[in-house]
Amino acid sequence: MRVLLRIRSLLFVPLVFMPFLLISSQADEEVASEGTSKFGREAREGTPALDRDPKQPLTEREKIHHALSRFTFGATPEMIDEVEKVGLEEWFDTQLKGNADEPRVLQAHLAKLNTLTMSNQELVQNYHPVMPKELSLSNRLTPEQRRKRAELLRNRYIPREQLKDAVLLIAVYSDNQLKETASDFWRNHFSIDVSKGMVRYYATTFERDVIRAEALGTFKGMLNKQARHPAMLVFLDNFISRATPQKDLLEAAQKEFSKSRDYGMALEAIDIAKMRGLNENYARELMELHTLGVDNYYTQEDVIAVAEALTGWTVKQDRNEAIEFVFKPDMHASATRRILKARIPANPRNPEAEGQQILDLLVKHRGTSEFIAYKLCRHYVNDSPSQAMVNRVAKAFRRQNQTDLKGTYKAILKDEDFFNPDNYQAKFKRPFEYAVSALRVTNAEIDSTAGIHNALLSLSEPLYQCEDPTGYYDQADVWRDPGVMAARWQFGVGIGMGWIPGVRIPDSYWAELEPNNPLQWKKVLSKRILPMGHTEQTDKALEKVIAKYARFNPKPDQLGRYIVGILLGSPEFQRQ
Repeated sequence: MRVLLRIRSLLFVPLVFMPFLLISSQADEEVASEGTSKFGREAREGTPALDRDPKQPLTEREKIHHALSRFTFGATPEMIDEVEKVGLEEWFDTQLKGNADEPRVLQAHLAKLNTLTMSNQELVQNYHPVMPKELSLSNRLTPEQRRKRAELLRNRYIPREQLKDAVLLIAVYSDNQLKETASDFWRNHFSIDVSKGMVRYYATTFERDVIRAEALGTFKGMLNKQARHPAMLVFLDNFISRATPQKDLLEAAQKEFSKSRDYGMALEAIDIAKMRGLNENYARELMELHTLGVDNYYTQEDVIAVAEALTGWTVKQDRNEAIEFVFKPDMHASATRRILKARIPANPRNPEAEGQQILDLLVKHRGTSEFIAYKLCRHYVNDSPSQAMVNRVAKAFRRQNQTDLKGTYKAILKDEDFFNPDNYQAKFKRPFEYAVSALRVTNAEIDSTAGIHNALLSLSEPLYQCEDPTGYYDQADVWRDPGVMAARWQFGVGIGMGWIPGVRIPDSYWAELEPNNPLQWKKVLSKRILPMGHTEQTDKALEKVIAKYARFNPKPDQLGRYIVGILLGSPEFQRQ
């Protein structure tokens, strides 16, 4: 029987989801034909979120569902009931503290990830191999030597893989869900890629000491920390940005490199040889992506001036010492500059302060509050948030120049537009949000993360591997390609059927399903996965699969798996 069901499923599941795929494609064609880019609810008008009157205000239960859908990785009936008891505002204030005890299952998982508590130096010393001369490829290596060499090289990937595991597992299991959704946002705002050089080692402390440390702190704190973190400075090349060196200095460094094997001196000489002057990468992204937004307020002259002010902001990368930010005056181009129409005086006694003045200027700039408010509203409310709401949230962000993030998140929740019916179920889940919400709503037990990471790769959102410093986008039109949607449904069906290695739905999940009562199974599972109901289209898909397989007298955990797969792949579950 099990073999028969598995074979049939391979043929039948794609047919069940075909109507969803066709409707998504039709919606995309409608958008393209009008010649405008649509986001949010408008982009999905071909598949209504729920059978409700969009003009009616949200009920109290819908308001809770809406808030949980945005500030957690997915609402469940149990969570809705819990918030109903304590009140939405009290629940939110508790979440803002971010200090709830973590479940034992999460603690057990994290205890196995030994790299999470290491410093940059420890990560490099333990996982960045210095290849012994006897294992050099210039020698004739024995099979045993080749095995040792391969093992040393594989170790390079351990820190980044454990980091990705930690991000995923905490998102799935943590009870501090607001902190997790906020960390997810800032991880993409201050995006780095672990595929680039030494970033694979430095990203662990970046996540721990920058993103997670300030997700419920202040934007000012986060901006200052990332500006001095080795991961960001290496990723955007500021660690090699310098005033053009004098000819005699360049020759001396190259000469030293030719005779020395010292790690620190080698890096210094290589950097000078490769980049003999200014690098604008970090300065541009600091304004374009991190603070003001694309082409907002600044000019190309401002980019150059900021890059010059930040010369000398580099990284001490000697593996025998602490690997950390260091300011090198001999790399700095000191001068009085005009940036964003403000005069930044030279400071020969403390030249590092010239760069700090830039950060302070950007933190207080009105354009930064507007851009951050817009991005947060786009993330938590609607792909096209109202300008009035953005203005109100920006005002809360810059209140007393504190850039307090807790207050900003609270301003979003309390804003008059947050519970506007037009914003209900208007956001489309990114692949990471979709995968995490599917694992949470099914109470999935995770013994191995490899299958989930492979799925995220196929869904085009592998963690910490966005090559573009923009980070992964959170607008619907980026993720609604039919090919990507098919991969989503495959993941949903894989969870339901138990086909994802290392992931299983526990037996307790099926405990409430009555024997020989498929319609009751549909009712119970639908309520768990889509607590606010589903459309007639999804109901027909469920009825179809039940009618097809009920004649085999399946057990609840057999047909129930198909039902779960359909619900996880439904248009309603793609929204939040």
